[in-house]
Parts: sequence; structure tokens; C-alpha cells
Amino acid sequence: MRLSSSLFLLLSLAAPSLAADPEPSDKAPGLRNWSLQLEQEVRVLSWRATRGYPAAFAAGTPGRGSQVYIPVSLNFGWAPTPETKLELLVRSGWAFGQQRSGGGLSGTVSTLTDTSITPTITYTGWENFQPFVSLAVNAPTGRANLKGRQSFTRMDPDLVEVANYGAGLALGPTIGVSYSFTAATAVTFSVGHTFMQPYKRDSVLGPPGVPLSRMNPANSTTYNAQISHKTGLWSLSFAALLTTSGKSSVDGVFESRSGHSFNVLGSAAYAWNEAHSTTLVASLGFSHRNYILDPALGLVREPANRNNRTFRVGLEHLWALSPTWTLGASASIFVRDRNSYDPTNVQFVPAKSKLSLGMSARYKWSEAISLNARVEHFWLNETSRPDFVFPGPIVIPGTAVPRLRSTGLLMSVGSSVAF
Repeated sequence: MRLSSSLFLLLSLAAPSLAADPEPSDKAPGLRNWSLQLEQEVRVLSWRATRGYPAAFAAGTPGRGSQVYIPVSLNFGWAPTPETKLELLVRSGWAFGQQRSGGGLSGTVSTLTDTSITPTITYTGWENFQPFVSLAVNAPTGRANLKGRQSFTRMDPDLVEVANYGAGLALGPTIGVSYSFTAATAVTFSVGHTFMQPYKRDSVLGPPGVPLSRMNPANSTTYNAQISHKTGLWSLSFAALLTTSGKSSVDGVFESRSGHSFNVLGSAAYAWNEAHSTTLVASLGFSHRNYILDPALGLVREPANRNNRTFRVGLEHLWALSPTWTLGASASIFVRDRNSYDPTNVQFVPAKSKLSLGMSARYKWSEAISLNARVEHFWLNETSRPDFVFPGPIVIPGTAVPRLRSTGLLMSVGSSVAF
């Protein structure tokens, strides 16, 4: 698992809450000003497609698979002094994945996922101005090396919840600051660098059973700016992220470097009344040209930008039936305009469009305990694509794929407990 720009965005979005003044407490001295929240969920996903994954296996028809993913997160907050606050966020999980597609694309795996540990320290002693520093650690508790047919449980990351079950150690220090212009408007700026350590996994260059590949993923730097504003019945936020990457390699031979990527995310929420609220979320991602390996010149910028652009728009409406029950309906559309290559996971991600429709329910058991459930159906269409070029001027014959269609169902139940 790579400590990507989404993690730095999470830290930035959390920064204003981290900087809030601790609430009074009647706990004993030394234990006041602390909080603990435990969240867990069980997500069950199944899918069917005109082909299995990787779709380049022409005999892999029809395609079908499933995945059970149980993420768990623990968020501990503590204000040891009136001027500082410490937050510790720990995330891990367990996954069971299987594919039962034609042409021998059949495998099963059950494993822990990698564990992320993120301590964050915020200084709250200055009015309206709160600097913070954090260190995101990816602990390799998952399974990077999938033996034999287990490798067929790596599925399209746009299709399943967990595309890869493990990677190497990664460290991501971040420094940032949050500034509140008024009680309604705040901005956050941060910069972080991710150090990726080499690791070994099943071969990416041959069939199951061949020697392991040594992965040396690229380090990256992410710059993040975010603004949030609340006025009347509106809540607005906007974030922009720029990520630059270093060189990655596989087995010390296949070298590449991703182009700079730029992502913008925005959301707008409107409270119609005490019972109804609507939220619109949109994002856009763009990457510049990659550097590819030229046998004579080394890494050179590719002649044309083969990176994809991604678009996502989601709409959700919540209806509070009572103080304890809330129902929701959601719809989203995702578009990847061209085929993409992920050098970190050595994985091709096809161009596609995805439509999702879902419903949710939330039950507030008490002030500290809530339960939630969700069901979502999605339809996915992939465009046809020519033979892969990996990575650089190396064409892999026979890997072209015709148009592909998939459908899937995601169901989940979860709980949140606060102490």
C-alpha cells in the first residue's frame, strides 16, 4: 500500500478538528481531554464480467469474483497540555478474495492487509493558527507475495475494495498549518514526503511459480492546499494536491518515473431543513508525461502523455426520520479516460466508466454508539484497448482486449463506538 496523496488530504482535512480547543471533562486530572473512537465494517462485494481479470487472457470468459473486506480503525486523541493535542490513527483490516473466471483465472487468498499508523501533533496555543506535524507509517502486515494461483486474486482497483494485499515498509512525514480567518472559514497547507522501501513479491514478469520480483517503488512528495467554509445552510470545501515522484524499478531493470500528478477535490453540502440534507462531491485528476526507459539514453520523457485523467462526481441525500434513524440515497459516476499504468503496484488499469447507485441506513444507538448499513449496485464499462506497452517501447503481443462489461453488488454493515 502506497502512502498516497489521499492520505495527506485526510491529514489536512483533519487538521482543523485537531486544532480545536479541548472540551471540558469531569475525568480525573491527567485523563481529561482525551477521546477514543473505534470503527469497524464488514464489506462484501461480488462481481460478474464478460471476461476475468487480467482481461488480456482471451480464454478467461466469463469472469466472476468476490471479496470480503473488514477494515478496522482506531482514533485516539489526547490534549496533554492546553497548548498541544496528540492524535493517533491506526488502520488495518482483513481481506478474503477469490476469482472464479474461465481460462484458469481461478484463485483464493485470505490475509491481513497492511497496517497504517499515523501520529499527529498539533500546537493549539496560538489563536486561529495551528501548526501540525505527522508521521504516516505503512507496516507490511499484509501479503505481498501471492503464491501460485493466489496471484489471480489481484483484481481491477476500480472494481474491488482491495486491489493489492500488501507492500513494503513506507514512512511519510508531513508538516502543515491550519489558519482560521473566521469561525466559518479555515485554510490548511501541508507538504509531505513518502519514503518507500524495497520489497519482494510474486513475479510481475512471468506466470505463477517463477522467481520473486524485487520491487523498488518510487518515493514521492505531495503538496496540499485546502479551504473550508460554512455559511448559513451551506458547507463548502475545496482541496488541491500536487504529487511528484522519483524513479521506480522492477528487478533493477525495468525503470520508470511517473509524471507529476495534480488532483482537485470539492464538496458542497446544503441542509434543506432539520430532516433533509444533500451533499455533492466532485474530483478531477491529471498526470503529466512519464519518464520511460531508453536502452541507450536511460530515463527519457515519453513522446506523448499516456497517463489518464479521472473524473468523479457523487451525490448523496440524507433523510433523518427521527433522532435515531437516518436513511440515505446516493449516486456516483467515475470516468477514467484512457488506460493507465501504476508503476508502484506494476499494474495496468484500463480506461472505463462506472455508474453506482446505493442506499444507506444509520441507527444512533446512543451518543457514543452508532450502527450503519449500505448496499450499492454498480455497472462498469471498459473500452477496448491495444497491446500493452510495458513500460517504454516494449510491446507485448496478444494483450489487446475488446470492450468489456461488468456488474457488481457491494453490501456493508458497520459500527462506530466512541469513548
